[in-house]
Order: sequence, then structure tokens, then C-alpha cells
Amino acid sequence: MKKKDVKMKKKPLLLFAFAATSGLMAMLGVNQLIPQNQAAEEQPTAKVLMAKGEIGPGTPLTEENVKFVEYPEDLIPPGAVTDKSEYVGRAITVRTIPGTIIMKGTLGDPGVVGVSSDIPDQMRLISVPVDDTMSNSGMILPGSRVDVIVTYKHPDPKIGIVSATVLEHIEVFSNGSQRDLLDAVTKTKENKSAKNIGLLVSPKEAPELKRAEQLGKLHLMMRRLGDATKSGTKNWMDQLKGEQPKPPTKDDRSSLEKFLDGDDDTKAEEEIAESTDKTKWRIQIFAGGSMRVEEVDLPESEWANKEEDNVPVSAEKGTEDETSKETAAKQDETTAN
Repeated sequence: MKKKDVKMKKKPLLLFAFAATSGLMAMLGVNQLIPQNQAAEEQPTAKVLMAKGEIGPGTPLTEENVKFVEYPEDLIPPGAVTDKSEYVGRAITVRTIPGTIIMKGTLGDPGVVGVSSDIPDQMRLISVPVDDTMSNSGMILPGSRVDVIVTYKHPDPKIGIVSATVLEHIEVFSNGSQRDLLDAVTKTKENKSAKNIGLLVSPKEAPELKRAEQLGKLHLMMRRLGDATKSGTKNWMDQLKGEQPKPPTKDDRSSLEKFLDGDDDTKAEEEIAESTDKTKWRIQIFAGGSMRVEEVDLPESEWANKEEDNVPVSAEKGTEDETSKETAAKQDETTAN
């Protein structure tokens, strides 16, 4: 009985010891949390402008889509909007999701809203007509880079269709009515049906682009992301002016093919050969008992006179030959006497 009494007395002691230990640990934990909470309460905060919901580019900021919230000062990024006067009458230029801190750098100029607020400084927005083929079936999205090529039919039929690179590494501003990349990705069907694409160009490039559009048909070539290389070709108008007809190649057609094509020049070659022969004058010269034959070129003036008089050259030649023979015969008779 005594052993049982001892065991029963030990149980309350163990429970008391366990409770005391647990209480001590809880007290230590509370002591550690209190300074942290006090530090959090003492941390300075400031108001910062934050988006209530999703805001599309070009949308003016109002109390309906943004609000000021208390935020730890050391977590507020430099350039954040912290005062109402900094955003009133201005539009956001990028898509913003809920809970995003509004930055001054993402706002357009005061009083400028809509599309014009998204156009970069010193740039111009110009639209070019496209079809599904030219827009790569909707794969050209806002922010893509493209090269612009013009093709047109040259007035000389021997040259045919010519092409030239008008502009290179041009940024796509919009695809149809889609100006935001997120909208363009989620609305693929609308992209495919787009009838025009907006391009950002410099004031010097804009008239060149429209000039090319009036001359022929424009085509867009999509560039690889990060590829900013340029071909270094000359001005596109110089490219078109430099197109010359190809030099004639050797005609390998047979005489029969030439005849069938109505391009038989055999007769012309014969006439040229005859003309060449007619310009030569063959003379027989008798001296003593010997004779020699020489060919001399007939002067063009003499040949022209012969043609005008309609005197056959062959007759002239025969007369000359006979005269030479008679003269030679007389000389022989004189020598014999």
C-alpha cells in the first residue's frame, strides 16, 4: 500500500513540472513577439497610388480605377505616384494589373489621353493596309519588329516585277485596333481579320513609306526578336532606278527555229557578205610578159557614186579588165617591133 501511495504522489508533481515548463516557454515566445509587433507598429509608412483593377493603356486615371494606400516607406519604389496632383488628367501608357503601384514613368503627358499618349517622343504613327498573308496570319503583334518591302511592275516589260527594301527594323504599334500585347495574344481571331497595321516611324521615314505605298504593294517581313541588324542597302528609289534590262544572250536556236519564229537572219548575213565583197576591187596588172592580180578597197565615196548611177560593179570590173588586157597587148606589140 505504501508503494502505491508514493506513485500517486509523484503524478501530480510530474504534471506540475510539465505545466511549469510549458508556461515558461509560452512566456518566452510572447516576449519575443512583443518587440517585433512594436517594431512593425513603429515602422513609418506613406501613401502610394495603387491600381484597383486592370487598367488598359491610354486610359485616364481617376478615383474609380486607382486609390492611395498606406505602404512601408522603405518599400515604396523611387518614382511612384504619391500625390493626387501627379496623376490628375493623365493616362497610363502600359497595361496595369490590380495591386500595381503606379509609377510616374508610365503616365502620359497632362491632357494627353488615348492613342496619342502612347506614341513615343519624336515618332509618328502611320498605318499600312495588310491582308492575312502580309500580317503573317495574325502573328505580327504590337511590339514586333518588321522590314517593309515594296514591289511593283516596271514599265519595261523586259524587267518585269521589281522590289526594294523601304524601311528596316520598324516597331509595330498596333494590329488593327489592338494596341496592347496582352489583348493581341488573347484575341487572335481579331488579329487575323485586321485590315491595317500601325507602324512607328520617324518624320523622315513617314513620307517615304507613303510614297512606296502609292508606287506599288507593301509587304511586311517579321524579324527575329533581338535582331537589329540592317542590310546597309542604298536608298530604295536608287534600288529601283538601278534595275536595268539584262544584256541579250547568245541565240542558241537552230536556223529552223529562227525561221519559224520569223527571226531568220540568214539572208541578212548573206547581204552583209555581198556588201563586203562589193567594197573590194580586183585588178589584173600586166607588166611585160607577166601578170599579177591585186585587190584594193573601193572608197566609200566611189561606191556611193556607183550605186547612184545604177552601174553594176561587175560591169565596171569587166570593162577595167578588158582595158588592161588591150593596153598590155599594145605594149607587147610595141616591144616586139
